[in-house]
Amino acid sequence: MMERPDFDDCSYEYRFVQDVIDKVGPRLPGSPEEREAAMLIKNEMEDACDGAVSVETFTVHPKASIGFIPVLGYLLIFTGIPLGIFIPLLAIIWVGWWLFFALVQIFKYQGWFDFMFPSRQSQNLHGILKSATRDYGTTIILNGHLDSSWHSPLFARRPHLSRMKIIYGVAGAGGLLLICIIKILIQKDWMIYMPTWIDLFFLLLLPGFIFIARYITWDKEKASPGAMDDLMGIAIMLWLARAFKENPDWNPSNSRIILAAFGSEEAGLKGSEAFVKEHRQDLLAGNVHVICVDGISDFDHFHVVTGDAWLGSSYDGKTCDLAGKAMSDAGIKHDFIKTPAGSTDGASFSRAGIKVVTLAAQDPGPASNYHTRNDTLDNIDKRAVVKMKEVLFNLVHEIDGLHG
Repeated sequence: MMERPDFDDCSYEYRFVQDVIDKVGPRLPGSPEEREAAMLIKNEMEDACDGAVSVETFTVHPKASIGFIPVLGYLLIFTGIPLGIFIPLLAIIWVGWWLFFALVQIFKYQGWFDFMFPSRQSQNLHGILKSATRDYGTTIILNGHLDSSWHSPLFARRPHLSRMKIIYGVAGAGGLLLICIIKILIQKDWMIYMPTWIDLFFLLLLPGFIFIARYITWDKEKASPGAMDDLMGIAIMLWLARAFKENPDWNPSNSRIILAAFGSEEAGLKGSEAFVKEHRQDLLAGNVHVICVDGISDFDHFHVVTGDAWLGSSYDGKTCDLAGKAMSDAGIKHDFIKTPAGSTDGASFSRAGIKVVTLAAQDPGPASNYHTRNDTLDNIDKRAVVKMKEVLFNLVHEIDGLHG
C-alpha cells in the first residue's frame, strides 16, 4: 500500500492564509489588493510547480453583479415606491426592468449589461506541475479563487434569518408590481393622482427593500478577509502540489496536474470564465477533470457540490461520484448538494461541457463568516482542513485510476 501524507500537519496552510491576510487584507474583485495577493500566491505556486506560472489579465466590472444589489434596494425605496403611488404604470415598467436586470446579472451571471459599469483589471494564475508524469491520459485542474467578498451585514448578524430577509425583499419587488396593477384596475387611471388607502400596502414592502439595500457594504476596510472563502482552498491545493513535488511516489501516474487561482469569482465568476475562454482549445482540450476547492471551514458540513440551483447548472455525475467516494474513504460524513444561492467557479466549466466538481466544507445556513469580515482564520475548524486535504489527495488518485 502506498505511503500517505501527514494530513494532520496544517502548519503550511495556516501560515500561508495568515500571511496573505496580514500583508494584503481583503481582496475585492479587480482591486489593487487582489493584484497584490495574486503575486504572493504566484510565488508560492512557482515553488510548488517548480517552474513558471502564467499570469493572465482580463477585464472585470466589479459592481455589475452582487456588488450592485444595494443600489437595487435604494432604487426600490426612493423611486419604485414613489412611482407606484403617483404613476403606477411607469412603476411597473421601471421595476420590471430592474427585476430583469437582476435576473440576468445577479441570478444567472450572464453579464449582458456589464458594459454599463466601470471596468477594472483582474488576473488569473496557472502553472503545470513538473513532477507529474508527462505521459498523461488526463488533465486534472485544481483551483480556488483568490479574491474575497464585500462584507454583508445580513450574514454577519442573525445569519439564520438572512435568506428570509432576502426573499422578503425580492418578493416585495413582485408585490410592488402587483399593487400597481391592482391600482390601475381599480382606478382605471395610470396618470398622476393623489395617494389612496391602497398605497398603505407599500409600507409593508419597505423593510424588505431595506434588507436588500443593506445586503453588502462597499467599504473595503470592512470587507471579508476571505480565509475560508477561499484562501484555505488555495492553501490546500498548494499543499498537495508541494507534497507531490517532495514525494514523487505520491504523484498520479497517468495525469497531468495544473494549479489555477482565479480572480473576481465574487464578481460573477469572471476569472474562471476568462480561463475557459482562453484555454478551451489547449489546456482544457481532451480528457479534463476540474476540481474546485471553495469554502473550507466546518467539519460537520462536508459537501460534494453537484451544480448550482440559480444557474440551473449540473456538474459531471461521474466526477461527483468519485468525490463522494473520496470523502467516504476519508471517513467523512457528507452530502451531495447544489449551491442554494450564487455559484462556484465550477459553473464556468460546466457551461463549457467540461467535467467538474466542487469540494466544500461550509455551513450552508449560511454561517456568520460567509461573505463577512468574520471570515478569519480563527473561525476555521482545523479538522475540516485536515480532512479536506485527505479528500483532495484521494480524489486526484481516484480520477487518475480511471485512466490507468
